[in-house]
Amino acid sequence: MTICVLFYGDHPDLCRRFFDSLHRYTDPLRYDLRVGLNEVGDETRDIVSGTASRVGGHAVVFDEPVNIYKYPLMRKMFFHPPIQSEWTIWFDDDSHLTAPGWLESLDRRIEAEPQAEMFGGKYFIEVKRPTVEFIESAPWYRGIPVRKDRPDDLPPGDDCDGVIEFITGGFWALRTRTIVALDWPDRRLVHNGGDKT
Repeated sequence: MTICVLFYGDHPDLCRRFFDSLHRYTDPLRYDLRVGLNEVGDETRDIVSGTASRVGGHAVVFDEPVNIYKYPLMRKMFFHPPIQSEWTIWFDDDSHLTAPGWLESLDRRIEAEPQAEMFGGKYFIEVKRPTVEFIESAPWYRGIPVRKDRPDDLPPGDDCDGVIEFITGGFWALRTRTIVALDWPDRRLVHNGGDKT
């Protein structure tokens, strides 16, 4: 596994909370680590520096002194150099772990669903025509129409041009080969919309 987390701005409390939970609940020999820093303060940088030395695998830090935004930095983290592990795990900076055995639980899900490409919290959202056109013009688009039917758990709303099932961006696990095949994240993304595209 390669665990990736991206921090933005001067929020050392979020950084400390994430890494405290990672150290508490995750065997350091089970993962490599990639950390993205978008215009962080010195205290956050110091926390990350101390963390990198505690990881049993390989740690890479991507330190951008000026905010280059989420998805451009995510691309750097995935491809420069390319991730070598079979699975890539993503955390946003406001995420943290709350229970032991989370990685072992993920292992069991992967073993139980060997055809699955991605795991995480599944949601639905209504989208308008510009989002549908964004998807349909993507190089990774396979010609599968955006669904029109509303799932039972999506409350009635305004007219929409489609409904998208997505994995929320705060935590997900994705086969690295899928990241490569999709050339993900989409090069058109900057800061918003990546988990709903």
